[in-house]
Amino acid sequence: CSARSPGCHHSQPRSTHLHHRGSIDHLQTKQMAPSVVALLAQVEALKQDLVHADERLALNEVLAVQSQDGNPPPMVIRTDHGLCNRLKAVLSHWQIAKAQGRQLVVVWRPDDQCNGDFLECFKPLPDVWFVREPPSWNLEPEVVNTTHPDVGIAAEIESYANLLPTASIKAAVAARVLASGSFVAVHVRRTDLPVFMGPAFAEHGQTTDTAFMAFLDRHAAHNVHIATCCSHTHGRFSEMYEHRLADVERPTFSIEQLRQTPLSEAVVDLFVCAASEHFMGSRGSSFSETIGYLRTHNRKERVARATDLK
Repeated sequence: CSARSPGCHHSQPRSTHLHHRGSIDHLQTKQMAPSVVALLAQVEALKQDLVHADERLALNEVLAVQSQDGNPPPMVIRTDHGLCNRLKAVLSHWQIAKAQGRQLVVVWRPDDQCNGDFLECFKPLPDVWFVREPPSWNLEPEVVNTTHPDVGIAAEIESYANLLPTASIKAAVAARVLASGSFVAVHVRRTDLPVFMGPAFAEHGQTTDTAFMAFLDRHAAHNVHIATCCSHTHGRFSEMYEHRLADVERPTFSIEQLRQTPLSEAVVDLFVCAASEHFMGSRGSSFSETIGYLRTHNRKERVARATDLK
């Protein structure tokens, strides 16, 4: 979760509809059947249209509620940094907003540190509205990337029970967990973390490949799931533990990007690692920390199921 701030975004909404219309005109002038790539591009453009429409509708609803007498104004925050820093900010500020009887508006802009929208991967949270641009009545919301100071660790962990994947993410997680059988998981954080944490951390604080391999060797009877956004790291571990990997499609990496896998792949990794028999994460990583919180809820569910069977 790098400390670099996202680039400046202008306040005018992007006209994805016009871009989509131009793509269709281009295909028609070519007078040829659209390729699979072109069709996928059109689908993506339509998805973006729907996302922007949802944002506008959500914001309109918030404005309508705000204008009603007796309702406190919504809390507005802008998230930055990586996925799990943003999740910490959203879930904890949501608790404070609920306690104050307020709605929460979250300005969530995809960037090189978090390359996707919340609603692409998670189900909506009640009374939380995700937008890409701040509302006109609060153009400079507070920028947050960590837990609200008034939320304790117990309440923070409890809030992750509300973090539910979309149907497609849930299906992908179920398929991998089923294919993996009895498995252990590691989250090997590389790319920007050593740079962000500094040379001393990279030299002495970072969880080493050797430590991860010792963990995997200690659980030799289990299959292995490798979570990482680094192509080189995934390739190295996959080669060493190929005979213990599930027979599922491997992640697609874009090595020129800071986040080398799509956001959806990262969210699948969160929930797959949370379902593993044993897990080892990377020191200093909020992604590994989030997996630990999700595993806490998994353990609670297992205990509840066992109690129900008695």
